[in-house]
Amino acid sequence: MVPRVNPDQFDFRQIVEAARDVVMVTEAAPLDAPGPRIVYVNPAFTALTGYTREETIGGNPRMLQGGATSREALDRIRTALERGEAVRETVLNVARDGSEYWLDLSIMPLHGEDGRVTHFVAIERDVTERKRLEEKLERLSRTDPLTQVRNQRAFGDDLEREFSRFDREGAVFSMLMIDIDHFKKINDTHGHRAGDEALEQLASLMVAELRSHDLVARVGGEEFCVLLPETRLDAAAHIAERLRRRSGEMEVEAGEDTSFSLTVSIGVTEADERDGDPEEIFERADRALYDAKRGGRDQVCLRSAGDDSKEENQ
Repeated sequence: MVPRVNPDQFDFRQIVEAARDVVMVTEAAPLDAPGPRIVYVNPAFTALTGYTREETIGGNPRMLQGGATSREALDRIRTALERGEAVRETVLNVARDGSEYWLDLSIMPLHGEDGRVTHFVAIERDVTERKRLEEKLERLSRTDPLTQVRNQRAFGDDLEREFSRFDREGAVFSMLMIDIDHFKKINDTHGHRAGDEALEQLASLMVAELRSHDLVARVGGEEFCVLLPETRLDAAAHIAERLRRRSGEMEVEAGEDTSFSLTVSIGVTEADERDGDPEEIFERADRALYDAKRGGRDQVCLRSAGDDSKEENQ
């Protein structure tokens, strides 16, 4: 038989004081500054945030918010508090020393004898390590392990996002498709490790040569794509030509006292209002790359939506 326990036998403040999770209690009103006023924090709060009780009591939870705290999450919390409802969110907060930490945050209303909400209690668990692991796994899932640039999955998302912005705001962009010429011959002659070195070196060159907001991805064995936001076709052609020239100047190590050079072919296109989806831009860049390959390699070829229309009418 399980013995019945009378909760009045316990001093629940001792339990809360000893808890490893953060516990914070605020007044229910006002919600706008200077409220909601903090009336209690447990020792786990001071250990996590670096703020003493004396620094915290009388303040409000906004002292823990930073520029990276999700506005959407804060708005959902505010809506729930206005309704006197419980809410759970994962939020990014800032400690006293400026370091950021992630919280699994649960807020519940506390009611007075008349049934009205008088306070809110927030129970907060530090999930920083879990979030960092999730972010690392997400980066790995979107990064080419050899070259450390974006992979095909990430590039597809980038292209979708850039196309949506173009469709919505008219924010023009261009795309490059880049292929190492005679890559199989490089592997056959110098070995696969030398081929890998060529890929790594070319990726590093592109990242160094391009602007910080340009997006480089490896989308195939020896094939790369580049998104150039806010860039017209003629400007993209100049960028592509510079990359072609600089690629030809590289010396790739292939073992002791051995090196080789390489060339690339590049197809260039620009987003056009006639494009129905981002796949049309990708396919047009691929056709431009094929033009460069068919034309003798080691060159830049351009295609616009108008060029495709002319071919269809021929």
